Amino acid sequence: RMEQCLSRRREKLFRQLVSDASKGLTFSQDVMWEMGLDNISYSEADFSWLFCASGPWAPNIRSKSRKHGEMKVLQHHAGLRSSVTSPLPAFPPLQTVHQHSLTNNDLFITVPGPQDGKVDSVKRTGQRGVLNVNNKNHIKTPKLLCLEDILKPHAGKYVYNTENSFELYSELSRLEKGVQQWVVLPTKADYATEQGLRPPDYTRQEAKVAKERIHYSPMQRLSSLRYAVEGWKNAWKIKTSRQSVTIEGLMKDLTDLHSQVRLAAIVTCASRAVNRPKLCPHSDETGLAQHGQSYEVEAVPPELQPLLLLALNDPVKRVQLAASVCQYAIGTPNAQARDILQKALQQDSSGAGVDGWVAAQCLAIEGEASQSVIERLLSQLFLSNAPSDQEQADTLLVSISSKTILVRSLLGEELNCADWKKRVLACKTISELKCPINKDLTNKLLYLMWNDWNGLVRQAAVEALGKMGLGSAIHNELSAKLHKGPTSWRVQALILIGQLKIMTAKLLASFLRCLTDEFVVVRKQACSTAASLMIKDEMIQKNLFHLMQNDSSCEVKVAAINALGRIGWLTPTLQRLLLWAVQNEEDPSVRIVACEALKTLGVKCPELQNLLQERLILETNAQVHRHIEDLMKHYGYSQDTSMFHMITEQVQKLCTKRNITEKLLLLENLKQQ
Repeated sequence: RMEQCLSRRREKLFRQLVSDASKGLTFSQDVMWEMGLDNISYSEADFSWLFCASGPWAPNIRSKSRKHGEMKVLQHHAGLRSSVTSPLPAFPPLQTVHQHSLTNNDLFITVPGPQDGKVDSVKRTGQRGVLNVNNKNHIKTPKLLCLEDILKPHAGKYVYNTENSFELYSELSRLEKGVQQWVVLPTKADYATEQGLRPPDYTRQEAKVAKERIHYSPMQRLSSLRYAVEGWKNAWKIKTSRQSVTIEGLMKDLTDLHSQVRLAAIVTCASRAVNRPKLCPHSDETGLAQHGQSYEVEAVPPELQPLLLLALNDPVKRVQLAASVCQYAIGTPNAQARDILQKALQQDSSGAGVDGWVAAQCLAIEGEASQSVIERLLSQLFLSNAPSDQEQADTLLVSISSKTILVRSLLGEELNCADWKKRVLACKTISELKCPINKDLTNKLLYLMWNDWNGLVRQAAVEALGKMGLGSAIHNELSAKLHKGPTSWRVQALILIGQLKIMTAKLLASFLRCLTDEFVVVRKQACSTAASLMIKDEMIQKNLFHLMQNDSSCEVKVAAINALGRIGWLTPTLQRLLLWAVQNEEDPSVRIVACEALKTLGVKCPELQNLLQERLILETNAQVHRHIEDLMKHYGYSQDTSMFHMITEQVQKLCTKRNITEKLLLLENLKQQ
């Protein structure tokens, strides 16, 4: 090591000695001329030869100036002649160049000048005896720069030099927007999450990959968790990049100084876990099942799981909540995560907070059926206006109803709510519960079925009883109300029969009695119920025929004709009655409904065309006239009214004052005679 130090010192001293010795060294004038114009300063250069014009290029001046100029030129060229004639040892011998374009008396003498690339051509002319000196510069093409001349010398072996011009990259590099730059080194491919990829296996034959693209389908059992995570993420407007994120980037973000970065990384992991696909690859997609290989998609890579567990102790509460939700999303809930979610649920006093909603969903998905969880789900069911939130709350309540009867009791209390919308939701949710229904709740639903002021609540109560297997109780109640009940009960029973669309032999007898009831409202509702049931029964049709012909109320006639049209059972008797109603009914509403029934049933006969043309002329009501025109256009009948106009004109002529006076006078004269 001592010898190396001494050698370095000697080398340093030698370089310093050489630099000190070369400071005073200069080049001679001839050497400077040979090196070129770049090494001569502007003040030392001689440019007088540029302004020496002779021969045909000489300017025309007076005699005195001409003589003076000739003397100067002679002196100048005499010096050149002497320099040409006297051979210098430093210059090479003269070279004579003959050109075909010159005469015999012209001779070029080429003398190499002191500068590189400059040639002095001396032309001797016999007429003037004057030497003209022309300086010609021969410009050489500069040599192209190499890549080594541009780059720094220490680039060394990293410079790639090629002699093939087609391999040179001449395009200018420009910044492109949206190009993702590399952050870290590439990681090993995850063959479980990438669709269509297979791990390398050289021990078996290559399996044929299906050409059809494999469609992504997330796990159905994670739908509730997926809705909870995505809803919480969208509520707090947390932006994630699940498709382009890397494991190294997530590890860096999970240990970041800023809480927002940590929160986004945790939510990204949770979103990836709930959106992972099913077990893949399938046997019918890639054919790997025949080799005994199957792969399950990991919720979160193993490298991230310790960091997600550490996030449960984060100083920021929202990050703790996100870490707890992530633990439920990846399927590894623990006691610490459960405590964090329960605290968030207790702090949601308003019952409409985002954190409390996601906490209740995660706990309910796990199977916890505590009162706080059920109350928060009921709050979301009745207070939220989003149908998706109501569906999620309803699904979770149904799933935990098999573990406790508290859900049934709290929903039974909502049946007494003043808001009819809440009563409808309560009836629909009760009908889907998995717990047994007691007698009190059944009686409450029966009471709502008959006595609630809102029709939607009554219908929801009836549907709930039917879904719970209490159809026999409903049937007995309807039969009793139709047979012995007051008028309002019979009307309500008929409405329920039309909504439920049920008709049995026991109910048919009571229903036929309602068609001949003494009250108009009962007969009208019975016709509407028959239209809803659309039963093609002879007894029902005969009663409707009787009502459309002989009933004293026009409303009942309209309801009966409408019911016959909706049932769609066309008979010759019905066709004859409808034509008679269009022609002879006094009430316009009955004639209008008869026209609509003819159009609905598709009645088409010769009598119909004559009848419509006659009624088109004689009809006085504008609405009935419009319906007749529409019916004629529907069947393609002509609407020729020329005869009608002729008859009208004749009647108008005969009904003038003059004609009437003449007829009266004629009658008086006949009586007197």
